[in-house]
Parts: sequence; structure tokens; C-alpha cells
Amino acid sequence: LVGRCLMFHASDLIALWPRKRLSSTGPRKTLSSRAFYSVDGRNYGSLQSLGLPVSHGAIFDFLMGRIERSSLRIPLARPATRAVSLIAARYFKQACVFATIIEDFPYIINRVVPDPSKPSGFYIEYTKSRELTERIATMRDMLKSALAPHKPWILTGDDNLNMGHPSGTCRFGDDPATSVLDPNNKVWGMENLYVADASFFPSSAGANPAL
Repeated sequence: LVGRCLMFHASDLIALWPRKRLSSTGPRKTLSSRAFYSVDGRNYGSLQSLGLPVSHGAIFDFLMGRIERSSLRIPLARPATRAVSLIAARYFKQACVFATIIEDFPYIINRVVPDPSKPSGFYIEYTKSRELTERIATMRDMLKSALAPHKPWILTGDDNLNMGHPSGTCRFGDDPATSVLDPNNKVWGMENLYVADASFFPSSAGANPAL
């Protein structure tokens, strides 16, 4: 069971525009909302501002990252992306970027697999569940409706897993046949070994696990 029930977050980036022109000078405030966390008995997640300006460099890094993760091979990708980034920076100058953090749940097929042949010593097997895909779509619809006056533009596509927020892999419970840890986070069958990081989480929750 160790390594199974791996979870991440699904995170969308959303551009919003203020309804009037505002100065971007001075301290930036971070805004967050849990209004979408639980709706009609289903858990979605939270929404928070990134607190960062939409700059040419940030847009360039974002676009290049998406190109590198895709199977596309674009001639002169870097100079072309740099030109697109300069144009986009002017368009997004007044925008604020928010991010969603959508809760993931444990599925035993999602796991970390040890592999000495890999540079990291392991690889990841992860399949996005149908119910997570449905909750992402519903969260997007709710945000578009609630934030319509701010002309929301979702900047991410289907590939929106936040690989920087892993959790799970040492689930806890009351049965050693189905869990790695007992209810006190002690490893079953061990006298003095406890796990107290995000690996025991029962879900990834709708917040950064570092919090």
C-alpha cells in the first residue's frame, strides 16, 4: 500500500479584469475565497489571487512550459513565443490572475513506483478520475457565472494537474489490510515509526498542503 493513493490538485489559472482602471503601484494584496469549497454536497476547492503582475516574462515562461509538456514541435518556438508574450503582456496589463486549488481524492491505482533505472529512483502512475474531470468542469462553470462582470478567461486546458502539491501514499485508517498507518499516524507493526507529512492525508484538500 505504500506509494498508492497518490493525489495532487487540479489548478486552473484565471485572468480577471477590474471593472474600472486601477493603479498597480504599491503593495499587492492576496485575496482568497472558500465560497466554492462545498456546493450541493460536492467538494470543489478554493480560489486565490497569485498576487503577481502579468508580465512579459511570466507569460513567456507559462507558454514555453505548455509547449514543452505537449508533443508539439513548433519551428522557432522560443522567438515566436517571445513575440506573442510581448503582445499578450499589453492585453493583460490591467488583469489580475487567480488560481483554483481543486481537491483530489485517493484512488489506489494512482501511485509512486520505485524504479532504480530512473534518475529520481521512481516514476509516477496517475490517471485523472472521471469525477475529478467533472468537478473541474463544474468549478469552471461556477466561476464563469459568479465572476462574469470581470470577464473571466481560463488560461489552462485539460492538463491542469498541480504536480507541486503531491499528497497521499501512506494513508491512515483502522485496518492494516487497507492502510499504512493507524489512527495515530504510527506505521502498522512498527514500534516507533510515525508519518506526519502530507502522505497521510485522506484527500488532497482544497488548499496548499504546506499550509
